[in-house]
Amino acid sequence: MSSKCQSVNYVPELFEDLAKCLREANRLPSQQDFLYFKGFEEFSGVVEHEENRVIGYLDKLSRIFEMPLNSYPNIYKAAKKCLDKVKDDLEQLQSPLGLRESLTYTLNKPQNTFKNLSDNSYSQYIPPILYKYHAKTDMPPGILKAQQLRMLEARGDKIDHYEEITHPYECEIESLCFQDFQFTPQQSYFTVLESTPFELVSTEEAFYKMIQELRQSSEIAVDLENHSTRSYLGICCLIQISTRSKDYIIDPFAVQGQMPVLGVILADPNIVKVFHGSDMDVEWLQRDFGLYIVNMFDTGLAAKELRYPSFGLAFLLKSFCDIDTDKRYQLADWRLRPLTNDMIKYARTDTHYLLYIYDRLREELIHKSMSMFQPPHTSISQVLELSRRLCLKIYEKPLIPKDLNNSDYYKLCKTRDFIARLEDENPEFVFPQTVLLAIASERPNTMNDLLSICDSKYLIKYGQYLLKKISREQPKTSFSSNFFTDAGWEEKANLLYEDEYEKMIKTDIGLDKVLSDVSAMMNAQSPGIVENCVDVKTHNLDELLENCKIDENSVPQSLEGIFELSNNSRKKNKTKAKNPVETPTGPEKIPNINIYKIFKEVGWE
Repeated sequence: MSSKCQSVNYVPELFEDLAKCLREANRLPSQQDFLYFKGFEEFSGVVEHEENRVIGYLDKLSRIFEMPLNSYPNIYKAAKKCLDKVKDDLEQLQSPLGLRESLTYTLNKPQNTFKNLSDNSYSQYIPPILYKYHAKTDMPPGILKAQQLRMLEARGDKIDHYEEITHPYECEIESLCFQDFQFTPQQSYFTVLESTPFELVSTEEAFYKMIQELRQSSEIAVDLENHSTRSYLGICCLIQISTRSKDYIIDPFAVQGQMPVLGVILADPNIVKVFHGSDMDVEWLQRDFGLYIVNMFDTGLAAKELRYPSFGLAFLLKSFCDIDTDKRYQLADWRLRPLTNDMIKYARTDTHYLLYIYDRLREELIHKSMSMFQPPHTSISQVLELSRRLCLKIYEKPLIPKDLNNSDYYKLCKTRDFIARLEDENPEFVFPQTVLLAIASERPNTMNDLLSICDSKYLIKYGQYLLKKISREQPKTSFSSNFFTDAGWEEKANLLYEDEYEKMIKTDIGLDKVLSDVSAMMNAQSPGIVENCVDVKTHNLDELLENCKIDENSVPQSLEGIFELSNNSRKKNKTKAKNPVETPTGPEKIPNINIYKIFKEVGWE
């Protein structure tokens, strides 16, 4: 790196030069004017000189990447590699110590050490809540039944038969009556960060000590730091809590088993939980720890109610406390242990001043109501009601929207999503969106062509599988589109292989192995459905699916046995034979359907 690149002012100077370049580019004549001006010797001489410079740069790029730059796609790929390198170097350059190491995202995955592994399957999310603190009603039966079946290691395709999973604290949240002190802001002041007691909670003893201290407070500020780049569902890496006299940072990796006990604080209706922008925090607490919030005030909603020019926490910190925050740490890898001093300072800042901001916002809300000749508590009540709605949110696993056209891009998105679940990675980390678009548009035929687009390790590992996805011809199925009529059959088909999926997560068997096991599992559960089976040890997945044929006489009974969706299946494990599909002209015969076509129809390939 040159001495100029090491200069502190390098980045501002770079952006200044870039802005100047863009201004000059906008001054260039349009296509028709360009041809006119090129007739002037002075203008044409400058153009020729710049053309030679560009050709020289392309020649250097060609030697660096050892590829001929004789086409636009090749030039684009080479330029993209250069820009990616510049981007990485700039991030390293302007990142302070601690953040610089975390930007590489090469840390070990802490979720691999958790007692309960992440459930990346296609099954419905089951809340891990085991005990309901401050309960007015019993635990919803849907949650209890789902947990019992999961503990009994019930098949994944039974999940659709669970009773509806509802919010366990719905009654407590809906019936909550806000207390008088919530409408009366107190005269408070904030202390500087350095003079406030602080504790990093990373042991069981420190955790229970913190719980006892928090129970003495009537208001606490809460925030979370989440990481989603190297995890499919994401993991909560830090929980910051501040009272009016002390700051806490909880390391959930160190006290994973004790985290559900935090519900005694978060579900206490007598303690106000002050969040800022709690939309995702509410879901993250549910996802990782089975924690739910009762009685919350969201300062982000208050800022919207007051119509501030910005609703972010940085704006509120600057406006009320004259505090500037280093927002670069929003992109930090919070899995890093031990935390650096700068990371701890940033995390504490998110909650340390929040109770003071909470007081000032309530004053502003009262002034707003009075200025509109309304009762003083009107605006505060509106914010509290909106916060109540946020507390009622229920976490759901991410799903890819259905594409009726079944385009190549959609197939690639589904494949990427499946690989991300297997590897416990963010889909964008597996293959960026731009890579999927490039693959779908260029339709590479060989691994070399594929790797010329991107050399991701997952593209190397699953490249052959991706190539088959976009090269295979997809004939339309010959049976009626009304063959499956019950809602939810698509998800049920996906859940069919959940048991084998979990085995693969634990043993890292491989994609083709587990998917071929699905076919064997189907045949074992519905004898006679598969004939002409091939040896899965010597054939790949696609050969297996293309060569597995269904006996036409057993299609109705077999498919009903696999994709049964009616509630009658919960009462008895008996299925009745269906008649052939009816058409206006009589019964329609279904000749020789292969399994791959059925999987294609149900949206799982």
